Amino acid sequence: MSRTHLTVLALLCVATPFSADATARFVPLPGLPGYLDVTAAFDISGDGAVVVGRDARSGSHWQAAVWPSESSIFGLWFLGSSPRSRAFGVSEDGSVVVGETSTETSSNIAFRWTESGGMVPLGTLPGATSSVARGVSADGSIVIGTSGQGFVWTAATGMVGLGEDTSPSDMSADGAVIVGSIGIAPQQAVYWLDGGATLVPLGDPPPANGRTRAEGVSADSTVIVGFSSIDDFPEAVKWTAEDGLVVLPDLPGSSLARAASGDGTIIVGDGSNASVALMWDPVHGARRIADVLQNDHGIDLAGWRLRVATAVSDDGRKIVGYADDSEFYERAWLVELGACNDGQDNDGDGAPDHLDPACSSGVPAAPDLDAAIENPECQDGLNNDGDGLIDYDGGQSIFGACANGTCPPGVSDPDADGVADPDPHCANKPWRNDERKPKSCGLGAELLAALPLLRAIAARRRLDARD
Repeated sequence: MSRTHLTVLALLCVATPFSADATARFVPLPGLPGYLDVTAAFDISGDGAVVVGRDARSGSHWQAAVWPSESSIFGLWFLGSSPRSRAFGVSEDGSVVVGETSTETSSNIAFRWTESGGMVPLGTLPGATSSVARGVSADGSIVIGTSGQGFVWTAATGMVGLGEDTSPSDMSADGAVIVGSIGIAPQQAVYWLDGGATLVPLGDPPPANGRTRAEGVSADSTVIVGFSSIDDFPEAVKWTAEDGLVVLPDLPGSSLARAASGDGTIIVGDGSNASVALMWDPVHGARRIADVLQNDHGIDLAGWRLRVATAVSDDGRKIVGYADDSEFYERAWLVELGACNDGQDNDGDGAPDHLDPACSSGVPAAPDLDAAIENPECQDGLNNDGDGLIDYDGGQSIFGACANGTCPPGVSDPDADGVADPDPHCANKPWRNDERKPKSCGLGAELLAALPLLRAIAARRRLDARD
């Protein structure tokens, strides 16, 4: 076979980079033209559509970046001649971005950006020379940050201080609950109500050698996440009204929880001093995000070290952060998880993730809600790959359970022992969206698909030979 023919077949066998399983994806985000592609993602909009962060040209030159899609990026530039800006927060729909920028008079000033108004400086508190915006409400009207102390900003009030040694980090979607810390040594996690007028400590004051800090809060304000540290060894924690402070299940080493999904079901952060990106959910506890992608979804992460997960969308399905690539450059990334792997109860039947009957049995409890998402091919009751076995549970979820040594018609029981025989292509990974046998890149189906093109190439060669 000619080299041309082999090239055609190779193109037909090219796999999509990073994603071997349609239920999850790993996406390295692009950099700005002319920059080093040394990027970091710091936040994602509640709807999961827009990511914000920064790209760097050098150690002293970085620019606030916005990713309106996974394949596009634009920079917000700066307000001063010194080339420095970073974006730390974004509104629910991605239309408002906040962060810090250099100006002609300061190395960093908090800004609020919109497409129509551009980058607008928010100023500083009296006596301060710099400021930084850390978060923004869902509608973009409330901004929080620090300027010598914590502040809350609105167009009506301007910057209002939260008190000495305060540092807010996040707020609920409506801005009614602001979370962060007060004090330096020790530092205590707190939250504010009434637009910052009322401060409420989270738990008891830490000892002199301890720190607690609230890093994030769910959009509905029911779950606050952060860390509790003794002798500089942080442990990821969450606070709820019902349970108070709870240390999250942990992997070996330190850990820190940075953000939570809209209802607090999914929590993301990092462990071992920002060296491994983590996620928590009620079903699995703590997991390395890289393990989820590689072990559960077969995604190749060779050359990548996912270090920090900084934010998660309201539905818990999109996570962003930064990693080291094969050349040890810092790179922004986005991970998208499927509905049956996001730790949530998507169809409202009371069971999250792979424990959800809509994911594991193919019989959605509420077909009008998420049946299309939570009814993959491995649970449709059909023998899709022609191997004589149906579904990962042998078809019991569709046609009924085997009882008294007898399986009902439609249930896979080729040895007639009264025990359903699962399809191994689904049994190993019941959440997979494909019950068909893996396609090979041999010369079978690929050659058949290429025959028309090969015939055309051969015909053209015959014509060339005649000439």
